[in-house]
Amino acid sequence: MLSSKPDLVMINQPTKILAESIKRNVRRRNTFSGPHLYFWLLAALSCLAFWVPIRNLITFSRTHDYGSHILLIAPLSIFLVYLKGQTTFSVQLNPNRKETIIAGSGLFVLGLISLLVSQYKPLSVEKLSLEILSLVILWMSVFVFCYGRESFIRARFPLLFLLLLVPIPEFAIDKTIFALQAGSSDVAYGLLRIFNVPVLKEGFIHRLQFCTSQDITDSSEWCRSQILPAFAVAYGLSHR
Repeated sequence: MLSSKPDLVMINQPTKILAESIKRNVRRRNTFSGPHLYFWLLAALSCLAFWVPIRNLITFSRTHDYGSHILLIAPLSIFLVYLKGQTTFSVQLNPNRKETIIAGSGLFVLGLISLLVSQYKPLSVEKLSLEILSLVILWMSVFVFCYGRESFIRARFPLLFLLLLVPIPEFAIDKTIFALQAGSSDVAYGLLRIFNVPVLKEGFIHRLQFCTSQDITDSSEWCRSQILPAFAVAYGLSHR
């Protein structure tokens, strides 16, 4: 009879450990179910409020070759946050912390300013860029309020990756394309001169004696489609 008590203690010990583990998991799920619910609810409401700019953004991505990547940005960002979700959301949220309130409020005010500025722009790509920029900043503000500043810092790459949703204005694209054309034209002309190939340069057009002329502007459409993916790759490599 006396020997049965240690056996009961040994049997009950794993049961207690399992029960405590289940309680901790349930408590952790309950802790983060609230922030997840609030975040997705506010994100859905913001999408409804910005439905017209979002619809214009979808049309823009389908009609502009350098904006074809836009539809992939949000799913990729969500997937990146999901991959590191355990690390990102492991910080205990304290909504009364001064850093969280200041960071969230600052982003919220910045998003409102961007939205107000967009109202003074005519219907153009610049207006759409400011509206989408405002929406992205408001999403970041909601993320800070729901999960805290520390979680925002840990998920900074997927969140900043959302900035690629913002369409680049046409004038910026044109200047970038012109710089690429001028650079590639000068490099091609310099290489031809190094190898003593007779060539006549007229703007971006290279005229050779033994073949047809080559216009550097023919590759402008390809350059347009490669600008933003190149920026995304460079940004990713810099934050490895």
